[in-house]
Amino acid sequence: MLSDEERKNKPYALPVQYIPYNSLRDQYIRDLTKTLKERMNFYGLTAVDEERKNEPYALPVQYIPYNSLRDQYIRDLTKTLKERMNFYGLTAVGTVTDGEFSTLRTQGETRPLHLWQVIHDARESVSKMSKTTLKRMMQIDGNVNNDEARRTCVPEDVRQKLHLLQEEDGLSFEDALHHIRKDLIPDGYTYHPWRAHIPETELDMLRSILATYKLRERVEELKGERTDFSKYLYVPEVDPITLKEHHEREDHNHIMKRLAKHTRDGGHEEINVRRFEEAMRSKDTDLTYAALVGVRKQSVSDAERLLSHCVWRFFQNK
Repeated sequence: MLSDEERKNKPYALPVQYIPYNSLRDQYIRDLTKTLKERMNFYGLTAVDEERKNEPYALPVQYIPYNSLRDQYIRDLTKTLKERMNFYGLTAVGTVTDGEFSTLRTQGETRPLHLWQVIHDARESVSKMSKTTLKRMMQIDGNVNNDEARRTCVPEDVRQKLHLLQEEDGLSFEDALHHIRKDLIPDGYTYHPWRAHIPETELDMLRSILATYKLRERVEELKGERTDFSKYLYVPEVDPITLKEHHEREDHNHIMKRLAKHTRDGGHEEINVRRFEEAMRSKDTDLTYAALVGVRKQSVSDAERLLSHCVWRFFQNK
């Protein structure tokens, strides 16, 4: 494997196997390297030696250009690797890529893997719809006159309420939309604008409402496939090649570090940051001062200490 700095100027290498290093002997590495070299050379793959002293050991099997690397290129490459590994008895348990959000980790072969992808798809599905079509999808059935609007995901009672707010209460369409929008937001929260830092228009509100209902519809649809995004952010997919769960992981745990920062900053009103000081003083939590205040902001281990099950158990018992 290449470091982040080396990846800028050198080809990219995909590891095929990780092994523990804390009790690794030189002879073990030599035997492993010899075996893998023989297999890969026989099947037309390229093996490159590299010394590893303090990190897990990975053997590259193929070099590919980095400067114009696309997600689909990686998908095709990993598909070939999984097929060969599966055929020769090697187990592919997952793929590691860098970056916070990437379709390699959010979109699987047959369905979304991450709730972020479901939200992205819902927004994308309404972003290019015209204002006229979106308004028709919010109307009651008697006023709908095209096929796209007739397949609306907005519940009948919501469309009926929008109609009554205009006909009986005399509200304008835009004011009635504000009422519908409020029903979608939990108490104590405010809505997130469709476009950040830009005042919302009536079209933006329509897109936001329709995207929310499309998201809910898709989440319920995926529940029928035993994929529950109402409880989990990430649900791994059974790979069609290996017939086992294939885990798509990020290299530097960006999301976990964001969650840790949000917790330290008291981002949620129910978070009592002072309670974490009590947890730090407990011998059962393994929470350190550096992890609590974020001395090393990019430290994954500090984020794990702050959000560990030991800290959670401490709060539960208190």
